[in-house]
Amino acid sequence: MNNIKDSVINKIREAYPALKTIAEASCFEVPKNPEHGDTALPCFRFASVMKKAPSSIADELKKLFNGDPNFESVENISGYLNFKYSRKTFADFVISSLNSGAVYNNLKEKGSGKTMVIDYSSLNIAKEPHIGHLRSTIIGNSLYRIYDFLGWNVVRINHLGDWGTQFGKLIYAYKTWGNEKNLSSNPVRYLQELYVRFHSEEEKDPELSDKAREWFFKLENGNTEARSLWQRFKDYTIEGVKATYDRIGVSFDFYRGEGYYEDKARDIIKEVEASPVSRISDGALIIDLEDYGMPPCLVRKSDGASIYSTRDLAAAIDRHNEFNFDKMLYVTELKQQLHFHQVFKALELLGYGWISKAEHIGFGSILGISTRKGSVIYLEDIFDEAKSRVLDIMKDRDIADNEKEEIADKIGIGAVIFQDLSRSRVKNIEFDWERVLSFEGETGPYLQYSYVRIVNIIHKAGVPVNQETDYSLLSDDMTYELIKTMSYFENRITAAYNEHEPSVIAGYLLDLAKNFNRFYRVNRIIGEEPYAAEARIRLLIALEGIFRRCLQILNIPVIDKM
Repeated sequence: MNNIKDSVINKIREAYPALKTIAEASCFEVPKNPEHGDTALPCFRFASVMKKAPSSIADELKKLFNGDPNFESVENISGYLNFKYSRKTFADFVISSLNSGAVYNNLKEKGSGKTMVIDYSSLNIAKEPHIGHLRSTIIGNSLYRIYDFLGWNVVRINHLGDWGTQFGKLIYAYKTWGNEKNLSSNPVRYLQELYVRFHSEEEKDPELSDKAREWFFKLENGNTEARSLWQRFKDYTIEGVKATYDRIGVSFDFYRGEGYYEDKARDIIKEVEASPVSRISDGALIIDLEDYGMPPCLVRKSDGASIYSTRDLAAAIDRHNEFNFDKMLYVTELKQQLHFHQVFKALELLGYGWISKAEHIGFGSILGISTRKGSVIYLEDIFDEAKSRVLDIMKDRDIADNEKEEIADKIGIGAVIFQDLSRSRVKNIEFDWERVLSFEGETGPYLQYSYVRIVNIIHKAGVPVNQETDYSLLSDDMTYELIKTMSYFENRITAAYNEHEPSVIAGYLLDLAKNFNRFYRVNRIIGEEPYAAEARIRLLIALEGIFRRCLQILNIPVIDKM
């Protein structure tokens, strides 16, 4: 959407070659007072080169745009060169660049040839995904979609919690009380029950702790039976959770757990032992980070065992070796921020300079959520609850029952996802079912309903066939506000990418929906004079393209009926 701004910059550079390196389209700002114009170029940055006051510079530059058909007016306001677009020219440019696909092609070039590795969701083996996995899954998936939209090659990794003494407990429990039939019928829920039973029995017989450690020792050392059971538990869990992931539009390229990196962890321990940045503290191998204001990074415990930080060191090295990434993101809760900073600094001290390409993407907690099923809140329960509540709202709607089920599920999923992504990821979220599922206000259902209205209007009116569109018919205030909001698409997508903040796109969708609904209240299409109807339909076709892509980036289901 920067072509008009580019034309301004090119004209300035041509007239004043000395400004070539500092005059850029990114310099433009949105005026605080809309009456001053649509966009403003601050001239303060040119003062040191032109040796004049900003207001004098603005007066001088203003002359370059006398008679420029792109603008209704160009004014100097306190050292800012303020531009009011020609509404006809601006509407033509925005709508044509969207409907031709030029905008999307331009954005797709941003990540061309680059690879990003993203680690999110972090499933625990032998446990159903629960409320604790919700934000990592939703935020991580949206970040993947932003990078993918911008042309990056994205590698999605679900880093499995599949190692530790708990798996010795689980193997012992299955060997002692397990039933193959129950395991096959509902494996993950059954494995959870066995794990709970082990802890109950352990309270009565503390010696079971030793039994669990024995089985984990066997697992660590490659015992065939232990490895076989552990692999089955992993396979059952991944297969079971994929149904939930598929339901909400989430998928991964790799499911790799801590166990995958165990051999590589032994290698990193040897490397750290030989490095001058390490030392022994109370029998444990550490990398001292006191000079960097952090506790030490523990690499090997005093009993010789590795821990999760060891495996994170090994995983980062392995990922760089395999994918040679340009960027790597870890999407976990904010309370893990220190851990990742320790890991990143440890790798830097070990000489792995590429770790500067890694970043921890933290997020806050969800507060106040509960379901009708009880205190243990699984992801499947959350989306079942959402669907059930939407069905209650839709019960009197004239939609076939089978369609109603599918639509209700998509509305419920969209509502939960938007609730999460509509606020800054670092903030805690207060979850309120009534507000989340409302069809009015700043909610997912409101966005989906707005999209359905756009699609239905286009469908009823039909796609225009005339070659020429009279964009002067799109000059009223409500229409112009909608077009201006549409013109921010590139800027908002880029901001969400730079800040790793999907809420920027969520807020942009709300702006689009509000301005569309205001536009439609005062602009008829069906039954309107043909040229006006055609211009408005071309506008809505461009709007539908932006709206749909933003919904898809946030992973809010796109529907055409409500």
